[in-house]
Amino acid sequence: MNRHSGQIIWRLGGKRSSFTIKAAPGQVFDSAGQIFAWQHDPEAIGPGEYTVFDNESTGASLLPHSRVVTVRLNPLTHTATLVKSVDQPDGLVAPSQGNGQTTRNGDLFVGWGALPYFSEFSDRDGCSSTRDSRTASTPTVRTGCPGRSASTARAQPGVS
Repeated sequence: MNRHSGQIIWRLGGKRSSFTIKAAPGQVFDSAGQIFAWQHDPEAIGPGEYTVFDNESTGASLLPHSRVVTVRLNPLTHTATLVKSVDQPDGLVAPSQGNGQTTRNGDLFVGWGALPYFSEFSDRDGCSSTRDSRTASTPTVRTGCPGRSASTARAQPGVS
């Protein structure tokens, strides 16, 4: 959207999208052939690149899980490419809300909306951790790294 005039510059997705969509190798569209459904919280992370929280549901899922997607836009060719997706670790669908935020060190921090979980994913080492927020006094933390077995631990209050 043009900040000064309020005029729409381009649209991504939907019936009047300004872009043709494609998926990079290893990436998948939902069952409607789209990058996302019931999406929100776009964040510019670099020139022509955006992360978007993808609920994928308002009751009837188009994918079996929610995710955060990274989309690369090419305004010259009017192409939007799904370049990365980070799935909800337990394969769950967030029926509402949700947010994916890139941290200063390049990790992706995700609040899974109506689900009681938040996760952090690292591109540097491929590791991830997910916390169950229902147990605030002693949260359950699950971690996983490629080549290592996953672990689950109860966090100790006052110990990091």
